Amino acid sequence: RRALEARSGAAHGLPRGGWAGGPPAARAMRATGGGSLKYRAAFEKIGVRLDHRDEMRSMVHGLNFLLTSAPGEVFAVEPGDPLSRLSPQSAAQLQRRYLEPQACPYPYLFVSFGSGVSIIEVTGPGPDDFRRVGGSSVGGGTFWGLCRLLLQCDSFDELIALTERGVSSNVDMLVGDIYGGDCASRDLDKDVIAASFGKVIMSQ
Repeated sequence: RRALEARSGAAHGLPRGGWAGGPPAARAMRATGGGSLKYRAAFEKIGVRLDHRDEMRSMVHGLNFLLTSAPGEVFAVEPGDPLSRLSPQSAAQLQRRYLEPQACPYPYLFVSFGSGVSIIEVTGPGPDDFRRVGGSSVGGGTFWGLCRLLLQCDSFDELIALTERGVSSNVDMLVGDIYGGDCASRDLDKDVIAASFGKVIMSQ
């Protein structure tokens, strides 16, 4: 917290010894997420008032704006066979098809991948035309936390670099490991993951 105050204070022209007679009138900045509540007092000390906004509502309204009013900002990809495996490199090369604004893109499902995962049904442009219909506690935070424990990574950039060299089939059990090849009766390719980390429990 002290480091946050020091960095933010320098960025906003806070004198090292503080303001004589107290801080000036607070400037307002809109913010979402838990940090906008947790660090509100720290920001007020440097003359910034955090105007908290609901995170899910802000995301939905922002995406509604992009879908209806912002050409060249939303794109779709067509990966081909949904059961085929995509490496990070091949996924990055997928052709992007940018969408034109739509007058009525509703209804749609908005899946937010953050520390966890939220699945939101958006039914219209109104302030309350959405609801959370599902989600999971297993998300980006789980991935980052496991990698910190298993690989002792110091940064997320280091972790991403490791994913470019790693081979998931060394630890993941594939359909081919179970059936000896493709599973024609289920129309599953031999390279489809059947159980994440499944090979770890089989190792001697």
